[in-house]
Amino acid sequence: MSASLVGEQLVKPGDTRQVEVSIATTGRSGPVEKAALVQTDHPDNAQVSLKIKANVVVDLDFATSHVMFTDVKVGDVKKQKIELVAADPAAVKFGEVKAAGEGIQAKVVKTGTGPSTAWALEVVFSPKTPGPASGTIQVALVAPEEKSLQIFYSGQVKGDISIEPLQVVIRKTKTGEAEGAMVQLTCEKSFTIKSAADAEGLIDVKVETVTPGKHYTIVLGLAQKAAGQDRFGVSVQVKTSLASQPQIDIPVYVMTTP
Repeated sequence: MSASLVGEQLVKPGDTRQVEVSIATTGRSGPVEKAALVQTDHPDNAQVSLKIKANVVVDLDFATSHVMFTDVKVGDVKKQKIELVAADPAAVKFGEVKAAGEGIQAKVVKTGTGPSTAWALEVVFSPKTPGPASGTIQVALVAPEEKSLQIFYSGQVKGDISIEPLQVVIRKTKTGEAEGAMVQLTCEKSFTIKSAADAEGLIDVKVETVTPGKHYTIVLGLAQKAAGQDRFGVSVQVKTSLASQPQIDIPVYVMTTP
């Protein structure tokens, strides 16, 4: 929810001011209650809470616009169902369902009959490649109106090599000082690291062996080339000897703190 004052912010005795409020209703239905905080210089009312109540009426849409898959490994089969919110479910007719992305499938299923007719989108995720995954699902409707509904999906797929953490944030000061970061790579199978580098040369990357063939530490720090950049993101690519996971991409985000 967002709120903003309309016109001048100075309110004289006896004056009134209008506050514009907008509520994001995507994926919502039914009663919604929010609060907007208004800061003032009044000694007795430094902060005023405005309660906003609304009832979101959905004629035809899915209950959520985003599906997230967690704790997924290569070869797993994960399923989720998304309820279709419709004023008259019995009158709904579907067209084509298109899923864009590796390992993702989707279909519309009926979850009730007669007066209790209900629909849901069944999403099946079976990834074959480790790393971040994302994509979209398009569902065409032909009745009671022609329209297209879109669902986004995302997830982090685990491979044989365990990565901790999955992404790194490096914070530096205005003077350029920054603490390094470390990523642990472990695996029950035997593997070696062939190379590890940032293609843009903004991150210094070192590989330390903890347990040969089983556990390695990737040490990350800022390269001299990054001295003049306050905020950026890159990907450190780690090449391994493991056929099932030949490359690992580690997102690195750098930001400057006050």
